[in-house]
Amino acid sequence: MTVTATSVDESDQLEPKAAPGSRLARLVRLVPAAVAALSGVLLYVSFPPRTLWWLALPAFACFGWVLRGRSWKAGLGLGYLFGLGFLLPLLVWTGVEVGPGPWIALVVVEAIFVALVGAAITAVSKLPAWPLWAAALWIAGEAVRARVPFHGFPWGKIAFGQADGVFLPLAAVGGTRSSASPSSCAASASTRSCG
Repeated sequence: MTVTATSVDESDQLEPKAAPGSRLARLVRLVPAAVAALSGVLLYVSFPPRTLWWLALPAFACFGWVLRGRSWKAGLGLGYLFGLGFLLPLLVWTGVEVGPGPWIALVVVEAIFVALVGAAITAVSKLPAWPLWAAALWIAGEAVRARVPFHGFPWGKIAFGQADGVFLPLAAVGGTRSSASPSSCAASASTRSCG
């Protein structure tokens, strides 16, 4: 048996070169994740003190676009990214007094509720009139988030972002109370009954 030595080029020792289309394919796969996160940021921008209430419409349209026809696992991940994009800037005020740790922990937990809604929306996205089902699921998710855990954390209800918008009466019907009387707020021991 004869063994011969051959020279190996340095380029041959490196990982095999990826096909030109594979890098583009990987970037294209990131588009839904980026759109979900940026849609959450867009929803945040629609909230007061800015008077850009109408940005909630394209935020939810983009979110619905990335969820439609996907698996529930993809919906869970995309919903989580949407929740992070929305809640990280929205709840930054919670970290002012207590630091970034509790703020991030609150956002991480609250984004789980949005992730579950995202997974549920993917399930109804194949039904007729699926945007209505998706809206109902969003409202149900807000209701759960406002009650669980420890009496909930209702901050960030979509109705709160419609203070200057034309959808305020509709938001009051589906999202939150339109008003609470001062006497009922004074008589109540919890603040969640006044918001």
